[in-house]
Amino acid sequence: MKTNLIIKFVTAVLMFAGISVAAMAQTRTVNGTVVEKTSDGDLPMAGVFVKVQGQNIGTTTDAEGNYSLDVPEGTVLEFSFMGYDTAVETVGDRAKIDVVMSPAAVMLDDLVVIGYGVQKRSDVAGSVTSIKAEDIVSYPASNVAEMLRGKAAGVTVSMSSGAPGSGSSIQIRGTRSLLDGSNSPLYVIDGVSASSTEFNALNPDDVSNIEILKDAASQAIYGARAANGVILVTTKRGEEGKPTVTFNTTISSQHLWRNFDFYSPEEWYELRRQAVANDAGIDDPEIIAALTPADVLQDEMMEKAYAEGKSTDWESLMFSPAIMQRYNLGIRGGAEI
Repeated sequence: MKTNLIIKFVTAVLMFAGISVAAMAQTRTVNGTVVEKTSDGDLPMAGVFVKVQGQNIGTTTDAEGNYSLDVPEGTVLEFSFMGYDTAVETVGDRAKIDVVMSPAAVMLDDLVVIGYGVQKRSDVAGSVTSIKAEDIVSYPASNVAEMLRGKAAGVTVSMSSGAPGSGSSIQIRGTRSLLDGSNSPLYVIDGVSASSTEFNALNPDDVSNIEILKDAASQAIYGARAANGVILVTTKRGEEGKPTVTFNTTISSQHLWRNFDFYSPEEWYELRRQAVANDAGIDDPEIIAALTPADVLQDEMMEKAYAEGKSTDWESLMFSPAIMQRYNLGIRGGAEI
C-alpha cells in the first residue's frame, strides 16, 4: 500500500516537471525597437504598447523606443499608439523585431478640433455652425459679413450705415455683452485675432470655410473675449505644383427698399403757409388764404420755381440705385519644404 503511494507521488512530480519543461521550451524572449519615420530620420517612440494578440501579455517601449517581452512561440505581436496605425508582427522563430509606426489617416469631416482636444462632431455639446466656401460665394455682396446673412441660425447681420459698400456688424444670439458694451463677436482668421474691419476686408474667394461658435463653451478656448461668440475663418492654401490663378468679377446694384412718404409740392407749400401764419400769429382763414408766394416762400429762387410749376424730388436724387463692382485676382501656389 505504501509502495503504491510512493509510486503515485513520484509519477505526479515527474508529470509537473515535464509540463514545466515543455512550457519553458515553448516561450522565447523577443526584443526590438519601435520608431517613426520623419523628415529628420527615424525617431524612437516611447510609450508604445506591445501586446501578445489575444492574451494579457504586454509591455511598453522605453524612452529609446526599446522593448523586451517573453512570449509564446507562434504568437502575434500588436504595436499600438494613439494617433498611429496598429502594427502587427508574427513572432515565428524571430528573437528581434523592429517596427516602424505610421500616423493614422483621420477623416477630418467626422471630427471637430477644439481648444482642449479632438471630438467627433456628434459628441460636441456646444453649438457649432460650419459654412463652406461654395455657400458663401453663391450670394454676391460687398463683404464676407453680408454673405453670412441667413446662413446660420442665431446670427444677425446688419449694415452699419446706408453707404454703398459699407461694412456690416454681426451679432450672435442677440445682445449679451460683457466687454465695454460691445456685442461684436471675436474674429479669428487663420488662428490670429482680427478686428471687424479686417474681417469685412477679406476677399470672399480666399475663404475656405467659416466656423461659428455660438455658446459659452467657446469661452473655454478664448476666455472672456468669446462672450459674444467666435467666428473662425480659414483661408485657402497654396498647393504644390503649378501656381493657380483665379479672377472673378461681379456687378450688382443697391436699391432703397422702402422709405417714408414725402410731401408733394402742393402739400409742402400748404404746410409752409400754415407755418408762416402760425409764426405771425394769424388764425383768420381768409388772411391765411390771401398770403402770396412771396409771403410763404420768402426766397426768390423758390418763388420762381413755384411760379413755373417746377419742383425737385430730393429722395430720387439722394437715393438713386448704387452700382457696385467687385474684382478679385488671386494667385496661389506652394512648394514642399
